[in-house]
Amino acid sequence: MLKKREWIYVQPPMAYEVFCDICGNPYVEWSEFEGMVWCWRCLKDTHGTGGVFDGPVPINTCKILGICFDRIDLKTGQWLIPEVVENKVEYKPVGNLYPAIFNPGPLSFRAEKSQTKRNLGGYTCSECGTYLG
Repeated sequence: MLKKREWIYVQPPMAYEVFCDICGNPYVEWSEFEGMVWCWRCLKDTHGTGGVFDGPVPINTCKILGICFDRIDLKTGQWLIPEVVENKVEYKPVGNLYPAIFNPGPLSFRAEKSQTKRNLGGYTCSECGTYLG
């Protein structure tokens, strides 16, 4: 049984060079399940390619390239930023993003995500300053 995802990165999988591992489609989105992406061409959840996560992630190099590792907690709508504490990455909340979008309701996971993407205007990544709107 697949475990439901509790958070997503603020940037789409393509920003991390994660594509569909079945058909190679680069236009995938985060799946509702951990460790998976949703491919609109295959119409299914798949593990996807490893992208930048396939090896050691050079955080400072990623910042230069505009790759952001901020997350959104899907239950609370909180924006989480990474912080290195004793050689370990921990995420701390910096505020809520449109909490109404993250309340349980009739919307599907994908509809909530697409609505979130539309409403992120004006936000920038805490890591690199990349505009995410």
